[in-house]
Amino acid sequence: KVQSQAYRFLQKYDEAIQVLDKGIAEFGNNRRAIDLLVDKHELLLTSGDFDAARKVIGEIEDLRMPQLQPLIDFQRAQIIFANSDWSKAALLLKRVRPKLVGFGSYQARAGLMLGTAYEKLGKLDLAREVYNIVLKDPAIASHPLRKNVLARLERIDKKLGLATRT
Repeated sequence: KVQSQAYRFLQKYDEAIQVLDKGIAEFGNNRRAIDLLVDKHELLLTSGDFDAARKVIGEIEDLRMPQLQPLIDFQRAQIIFANSDWSKAALLLKRVRPKLVGFGSYQARAGLMLGTAYEKLGKLDLAREVYNIVLKDPAIASHPLRKNVLARLERIDKKLGLATRT
């Protein structure tokens, strides 16, 4: 995993994917393999290879682990979001975000994406509401997402003529 992260940092995506594929083959269907599949999906999104990212979602679904369904739905939403289909992304993110409890920062990321989709749709009141919910999540108290959410809220507050945050 560390080696794939190094390749990712260097934007050598093909090499990073090869390393992840080796690990996935080595670990089989256990938790480590799932983590590597999720990393592979993220990497493919970053590289813009949405077709390959969809295939990874299929591989995760093939594991037939119902507890992963919220993560799978979030991965689908990421692809829809990356394709700027704001209405469809907002619908899926609104449905999946509450189900991502226990999936680390994914719930906060889904909230940030949902707020962004609402902003793109011109629904600033809904975006503001979602961002405030995200800020209440203790999981992002020291997460880099927090700064991004605060900046977006400040921008919306200015657009709506609301008081500035301190």
